[in-house]
Amino acid sequence: MYVTGIRSLTIYFMVLTIFTVQQSEQMKEKDKRIKLMSEILNGIKVLKLYAWEESFTKIISGIRKEELTLLRRAGFTNAASSFFWQLAPFMVRF
Repeated sequence: MYVTGIRSLTIYFMVLTIFTVQQSEQMKEKDKRIKLMSEILNGIKVLKLYAWEESFTKIISGIRKEELTLLRRAGFTNAASSFFWQLAPFMVRF
């Protein structure tokens, strides 16, 4: 009976660890995007002068796409975490 509870808590802590790692990866991607956007806004005159809008748009879109991938992965991890948290009392019972 206690073994099942320990197993469920172990699984929960593993999912929580994965979630923490994913969140730090997400923050790194967000920092990259924010730094690039700050540079673009500071140098908007030069960007417009040389018509670099499209190339910078592609770079920002790529970073944002990676950030969204990490957000989806974090959402699935959060769902798994909630599932195991809700399942734990039933696993302890059996």
